Amino acid sequence: MPQKFQLVLSSFKGSFYMLPGGKTFTEAPLMDMGQQMTSMTSEKAGDELDESQQNAVFVFQAEIKDKRIQITTDERGVVITFASDVYFEGSSAELKDDMKLVLQKLSKVLKTLPNYFRVEGHTDNSVIPEEFFGKNSPTNWDLSTGRSLNVLKYLIDNDFVKPE
Repeated sequence: MPQKFQLVLSSFKGSFYMLPGGKTFTEAPLMDMGQQMTSMTSEKAGDELDESQQNAVFVFQAEIKDKRIQITTDERGVVITFASDVYFEGSSAELKDDMKLVLQKLSKVLKTLPNYFRVEGHTDNSVIPEEFFGKNSPTNWDLSTGRSLNVLKYLIDNDFVKPE
């Protein structure tokens, strides 16, 4: 049976969350963390997972050095965490140009894997002011959904992934 990976993209309340059992490739703390890519453990773990990890570290070495991305592993596989304040404005679902460049790099990692993926979004710690939108003001739930959809749409619209 072919190796399967699941990719999860999530941002969360502006703080870095280390999943239990993870190990890090960097020792220094990252900036405000918010985006997270997770590649789930394959049926053929071990060397293949190590290779995926090494490939991701190679592709994102500049971002790791700048503490904009951190790569860890846990029982699910490779976890790529992005600094939220670098890739989204506060209370915004619009992708910054830097995020688009990172997603282009991510596509290089994805193309080496027989994978399926899921995109999840969470919010930053900003409150969306009601005065901008009236009583139907978007909530942080709307923000997390918007971020997820914008990431997925960008990946699909640029032929980085196929919507299968």
